[in-house]
Amino acid sequence: MSAKATDASFDETSFTVHLDNGSALRVPLDWFPTPRAATPGQRRDVRISASGAGLHWDQLNEDISVSGLMHDAERWHLEERLKSVDRAVKIEADDL
Repeated sequence: MSAKATDASFDETSFTVHLDNGSALRVPLDWFPTPRAATPGQRRDVRISASGAGLHWDQLNEDISVSGLMHDAERWHLEERLKSVDRAVKIEADDL
């Protein structure tokens, strides 16, 4: 069973989707050009589907699935961790 959205909040550079399991996903607006280009008021006018599986902006004609966000966030987190490991390996090799 996957987590479902219960709320969403926004700042200038990202949005956070609060999940029913108590966790939250913070997502860069850069991942989504339409919400990024929207006004703060348009971003806040998000509707969470009855099932909690998706976010929809009527004004923007934009839909984002929670499972897609979770998948993308997991991939992004893994990529960031791999970059950290790669930087650490380069630093150690440079010290030799």
